[in-house]
Amino acid sequence: MWIKPLFLTLFLVIITAMLIAPDFSWAATKVFEFDNPIKAKSFEELVSRLADALLRVVLPLAAAAIIFAGFKLIISASSGDSGGVTKAKQMLGWVILGTAIVVGASVLTKIVINIVETL
Repeated sequence: MWIKPLFLTLFLVIITAMLIAPDFSWAATKVFEFDNPIKAKSFEELVSRLADALLRVVLPLAAAAIIFAGFKLIISASSGDSGGVTKAKQMLGWVILGTAIVVGASVLTKIVINIVETL
């Protein structure tokens, strides 16, 4: 009874080894080279590209959020909803503050990169 599962297991191990062995021998002779997916040549260039990418994403979203807050403000004001007006003003303030922080961070990274490159 125990011989049959033993032979089946041994057979599967041998077949698996025969299928995998050529890959190991090919891997020993082949040199793997991975291309760098980040095209930046230096850390400064990487930080600069990340800041630019962040701006490309945040600025359109901020514009859409400002437009949305403006519509919310107009609709709330025209319907006489003072709570809605307050919320719309808060939303507009937070969107402007967040956009200013992101733009300021981008400008600050450019300034720091220029200072580091001149050293």
